[in-house]
Amino acid sequence: MPEDVTSLDAMLNAAGTAPATPPPAAPEPPASPTPAETPPTPAPSPAPTDPTPTSTPAQPVDKSAQAFAQMRIQNAQYEKALKQAAVVAGLDVGTPLDKIPELLQAKMLEKQATTQNVPLELLQQMEGFKAKAEAFEKAQMEQAAFASFNQVRTMHGLTEQDMIEFANQLDQKGINPFQTSGIDLVKEYRNLYFDSILQKSVDAAVQKALGTQQAAADHSTKPGTKSGPAGDTNKQGATSVQSLDDLLNAATPR
Repeated sequence: MPEDVTSLDAMLNAAGTAPATPPPAAPEPPASPTPAETPPTPAPSPAPTDPTPTSTPAQPVDKSAQAFAQMRIQNAQYEKALKQAAVVAGLDVGTPLDKIPELLQAKMLEKQATTQNVPLELLQQMEGFKAKAEAFEKAQMEQAAFASFNQVRTMHGLTEQDMIEFANQLDQKGINPFQTSGIDLVKEYRNLYFDSILQKSVDAAVQKALGTQQAAADHSTKPGTKSGPAGDTNKQGATSVQSLDDLLNAATPR
């Protein structure tokens, strides 16, 4: 140690003053706790929706209205085609629709007569005969169809609703007795409703058998419930052997 320092210490010791002790170091402030990790804020759940739909439910399709709308579309297309044909044939634009088919037919006959070099009157007569034959054939088919329908109705005891259902079934199969001749509706009904016809036949046979059995039971001879000779029930019965003999003799035919 250097001498000047030693002598200084000696002087301080002699004076009774200890060397100044350096002040203790200030304590370090405690470390601030690490903040816990903040959990993520959950997203707000969507508001519950009303299960009841706000839109108006679809209405059932009206088949009759749909068929009528389709028919109007077809009629409009037919009228348009008819007017175009009238213009091509050279008819007046203002020709009524109900007159156009007849006038078109006349135009076609004129052209056909010119092409085939045949008198127009002859072609007109032939077309008249053809139209009458077709009308007669159509009337015959309609008459046969009505008669066949009535036969089916009478044979199976059908109601008006049953006949409508039968006609719908025929239409679904593409069978039209009013446009096609030779259709056996009795056979067609048997093929469509065989199980129903069989069940009705069985039920009818059972009912007939039960009715016959009941009628036989009602008309059968049954023994009387009273004993003794027939007669006035107010009379006094036999009270002794002699009276019993008298009753038997009276009941015995002579």
